[in-house]
Amino acid sequence: MENTIRISGREKQVLRMLLSEKKGHEIAKYLGIDEKTVCTYKLRLLRKTNSKTIIGLYLWNKVNKLVEVEEQKFEKANVKITKSNL
Repeated sequence: MENTIRISGREKQVLRMLLSEKKGHEIAKYLGIDEKTVCTYKLRLLRKTNSKTIIGLYLWNKVNKLVEVEEQKFEKANVKITKSNL
């Protein structure tokens, strides 16, 4: 028996934006919905994918390729640790 997860179009939009590091209020403003509604979509996605965090959603999406997310490139920071900044 195939284990399929049904993700709505709006859930896909929210997922894509969450994985693009958008905050709840930014997603709400862009989609024209309440911030609490964004939280509801996020909770649904977490439950449906059996994820506990956004990282779990990212890993789930990486395997299932539901939405395309632009990969962030982070440059290595040159940070010198001294006693004064500890």
